[in-house]
Amino acid sequence: MRITDSRYYEVGLLSNSKKRKRVCGECSHSFTSFELCYSKKEIEKVLIALDQKRTKAHWTNDEDKTLVDLYNKRYSLSSIAANLGRTYEAVRKRVMILGLGGK
Repeated sequence: MRITDSRYYEVGLLSNSKKRKRVCGECSHSFTSFELCYSKKEIEKVLIALDQKRTKAHWTNDEDKTLVDLYNKRYSLSSIAANLGRTYEAVRKRVMILGLGGK
């Protein structure tokens, strides 16, 4: 593996980072990598944000009942999502899981 180009960024989204172009010595495949420089405090914020994205709230029985009730009353999936405080995509997936079909 060898580095063919290396640049430092001081401003913008990539501030405090290094962009490196690399080439594999065996197969000549090239790719770009970024080395981001964060303080310990900034890393903790990033990790917390990533963890919150990964954590999925489980559906309760009451939510399922409300979803089925609203779905049977012909509410749109967007309206159901707003009523339950869920995303449209989460409601759409739950409708499929419960075997209600899709709109």
